[in-house]
Amino acid sequence: MPRDPDKYDFFVSYARVDNRDGWISSFVEELLAEHRRFTGGRELVPFFDTQQIRSLDDWQQRLYHGLAGSRLFVAFISPNYFASEWCRREWRTWIDVEIAKHILSAGAAPLYIVEVPGLLGELDEQEVARRVAELCQLPPPRELFFESAAPLVHQLRRRQMGAIQPFYNAGLGALRQDDLRRVLENLARDLDERATYVKQAAQSETDLPPYNEQFTGRTDELLDLRQRLNDNRAGVISSIHGLGGVGKTELALTYAHAFAGAYPGGRFLLRCEGTSSLREAALVLGDLFHDQIPEEDRMTPDRHFAAIVRCLRARLDEKGHILLVLDNVTDTALLGPQQTDQLTCLGGMLHLLATTRLPAGAARHIKWITLGELPEADALALLEKYRGFDSDAQRRAARQIVERLAGFALAVELVGAWMKAHPSATYAGLADGLGLDDLDLFAEDHDVELRRHNHQRRLQAVLGPPLETLTDAQRLALEYAACLAPDQVPLPWLRELVVPQFPELAEPGRLGDPWEELIQPLLRLALLNPAAGQGHRPRVVRFHRLVGDLLRRELTEDDLSARQKEVEKLVRRRDAALEQTTRWQEARWEIEPLDALARHWDENGHPDAAWLLNQVGVRWYDLAEWTRAEPLYRRAMAINEASFGPHHPKVGASLNNLAALLYATNRLAEAEPLYRRAMAINEASFGPHHPKVGASLN
Repeated sequence: MPRDPDKYDFFVSYARVDNRDGWISSFVEELLAEHRRFTGGRELVPFFDTQQIRSLDDWQQRLYHGLAGSRLFVAFISPNYFASEWCRREWRTWIDVEIAKHILSAGAAPLYIVEVPGLLGELDEQEVARRVAELCQLPPPRELFFESAAPLVHQLRRRQMGAIQPFYNAGLGALRQDDLRRVLENLARDLDERATYVKQAAQSETDLPPYNEQFTGRTDELLDLRQRLNDNRAGVISSIHGLGGVGKTELALTYAHAFAGAYPGGRFLLRCEGTSSLREAALVLGDLFHDQIPEEDRMTPDRHFAAIVRCLRARLDEKGHILLVLDNVTDTALLGPQQTDQLTCLGGMLHLLATTRLPAGAARHIKWITLGELPEADALALLEKYRGFDSDAQRRAARQIVERLAGFALAVELVGAWMKAHPSATYAGLADGLGLDDLDLFAEDHDVELRRHNHQRRLQAVLGPPLETLTDAQRLALEYAACLAPDQVPLPWLRELVVPQFPELAEPGRLGDPWEELIQPLLRLALLNPAAGQGHRPRVVRFHRLVGDLLRRELTEDDLSARQKEVEKLVRRRDAALEQTTRWQEARWEIEPLDALARHWDENGHPDAAWLLNQVGVRWYDLAEWTRAEPLYRRAMAINEASFGPHHPKVGASLNNLAALLYATNRLAEAEPLYRRAMAINEASFGPHHPKVGASLN
């Protein structure tokens, strides 16, 4: 069982002015006493800071760590709460803590103690903020207050609040009233139940990448997804649709982290790019159930998939809900009922969440959510999380950047990462140099291709500052990364490609590893990101497609061809090395990037796609991963038949490999006609006495 990292049972968030007569202090004391009564003496440990906050450094030193180390959050809502910069900051920070603790929407208990004008009505969020500003007599200008208070209004309206307003107005004597005692008793029990939920959420098994601590905003979309997936009557499928670069995958992964407590059976990632078969994508779950699936059931894709379904059913019965994230679906067929029914037949406790660029509504049985550009407030909060604003002028400049980027999440993230990496830079200076004024006229155009092109131009402007800071070796590494499969870029491959032109990177440094020093800035700038399952020192990284598109467009035709040729040479060297290895457990990691690159080449019509598909199939075959090898063999054969005709020797070689796999998996009736066809092709091509014919006869 994981160690409990939390020091405090709950964090008390309140406006200091609301505790002038000690009402909130007394309420907390009575709450602790009530909890002791119904638990037989067990103590709750609150984080309850009563000092005045004087600066951001003061807040960070005393309160930030208290938030991170608390299981739950109790907020005393009043006009003064909205008016307090520190209370608003605590609320925003707690949302991040909720997601990191896998308890979004279940970790906060807002107690409504003094009426906030219009909060529970239908007033516009900005109007509520305006009335609070007037009531609390906040000095002008008030625009920044409206900007930070309006999201709090919105978020509180989506939460269930405990309304105890009359008790606060009655003073300290109200703490002894029977009605308030019942409120205290219910809250004490609620805190106890929520603490149990926090512990359960931490135990949900997963193979997802770690939670991205820079994720900001999209709270509405996360809660909407929870509503769409909270249905136990039938298998539930939802899909996040949107253009590249708007953060579909990040939203899906954050949902899986934020609501881990809802999935005691676990949360698992299925990569779906380039495949039209949900069965094929789901075979990766065989690793999860490896000890439960006998070898004979892993010999064919159908038997392997059937065994995985049996294991999923048993896990659902034993532990409860399971979430499968189907990432980057590129073929509508994969989301069709005839495919999804193969998993949703397990019932409503299995949830499927897909991400795709496919048009919304392509499959009617799916609950679609279209992810548009990042809202301005969320984009501004994302920049602030990377590097805060030390003045109102810097905040205004950051807002100008956000407006010009039109909510393109990737671009906003790159700006934030670049600012964090360059402390001497200013938002004002960056805003002046982006040169995006000519794009504003197109920002509202609804033509998808034009908007995508617009995003690419924005991205080019945003990438200018970070790319200009790169060394020649770093830029070369990114150019080679742009020639590989974007979700599986092995850093050892990049090193092997870059070192011939920069041999000093291979020399041991006096104070560190020169290659590591080259890569770390690229990770800090978010130009490279750890791939799924990789930690803070990854061996395999992800590289965003749009960044790769931009770098390839900036290369001359000759330079791009030279990069691609070097990659092709490297792939053949790595394939040859894998063919000779006898230490498969150490070398196994490298087959996944080769597999991804083979599919990437196939998708882009690379002339060597069939060769690489076949070679990766051979590597999986050597590992007895027959269900991974078979679709690669079949795709390689289809490409060769289409390219050379049904009687070409390359088709004969593909037939022979596929037949060998069928033979190894005891499908003899399927293997024999393929062997005979391969032998006929070899006889016609090389004559009856050629060694290849002899091999076929054998």
